[in-house]
Amino acid sequence: RLPITIPRHGGQIPIFHDHTPTGRPLGEYHRQPGAHGGRRYLDCAGAPKWRFGEGHGYTAFALREARVLSAHAEAGVRLSCTVANAGVRAGETVVQVYVADPVAELSQPVRRLVAFMRVSLDAGASRELQIGVEARALAYCHRDGARRVDA
Repeated sequence: RLPITIPRHGGQIPIFHDHTPTGRPLGEYHRQPGAHGGRRYLDCAGAPKWRFGEGHGYTAFALREARVLSAHAEAGVRLSCTVANAGVRAGETVVQVYVADPVAELSQPVRRLVAFMRVSLDAGASRELQIGVEARALAYCHRDGARRVDA
């Protein structure tokens, strides 16, 4: 699987998800042809050629029963999910946890990777994972220079 995002055109550089939102997000409205075709300020496709994590493996995985076990501003977040190898071969996958805060005091990235866990499973096997996200991974620098989590 790809460890980076590969742009479709040079004009898309830099192309990543850890950026602040703009006034014109690239939503479904911008992808549809129609009466507003000339008002999109786009001269190429907005999607990258290949996304981070894209690629083929030798098996398929399913993520089920994702839930929050605990969430505290001072202690962080504890998550749980079940990962199943739905394929016919043993394999590895990486479960990733992203955070988004569109209503933060200061503008935040569209999404940030805050935790991940690699898991190896035999064909047909499943496993429950618990992933911790530390409070410092959820914090950001406020106007006064202090790093803290919005409650």
